[in-house]
Amino acid sequence: MKRLLLIALAVFATVSVGSAFAAEPAKKDDKAAAAAPAAPDCDMCKANMAFMKAGKVQVYKLDNGIITVVTADAKGLPGLKKAAGEMETEMKTAMDGKAKLDENCQKMLDNMKAGKVFMGHGEIKDGFASATMSNDPEIAKGILEMADKMAPAAPAKKK
Repeated sequence: MKRLLLIALAVFATVSVGSAFAAEPAKKDDKAAAAAPAAPDCDMCKANMAFMKAGKVQVYKLDNGIITVVTADAKGLPGLKKAAGEMETEMKTAMDGKAKLDENCQKMLDNMKAGKVFMGHGEIKDGFASATMSNDPEIAKGILEMADKMAPAAPAKKK
């Protein structure tokens, strides 16, 4: 159960910082560099930024949550696995209450501990896949809204 909470927190942090990767990277000589997203002031978000940079992120919407897939080619897979291990170490620190969390990560951690957010996770051939869901309509709506900031997501199919 604790491992699932760790992974779910990681996915939420990934969703929380995803909007930072949607922006066009600024060039060194570009005046827009000053407007580039600042590094987050959250230990979980920082660890997840490294994880996301190590792979290709794909997000798929469900009716009540998301499936997130992070993959890398054969050359990049060792780096992705290393970043995943470092992220897990940081998550354990967060679970022990010794990490600095932003409001979104803290709220998600609280919702997971309260049983309002459910998570499944596994290693796949080229990376990692996870599902983050909630039966609470407001929490599910929040997960879906954050997914839109993370990466272009496939819309949930309506029945």
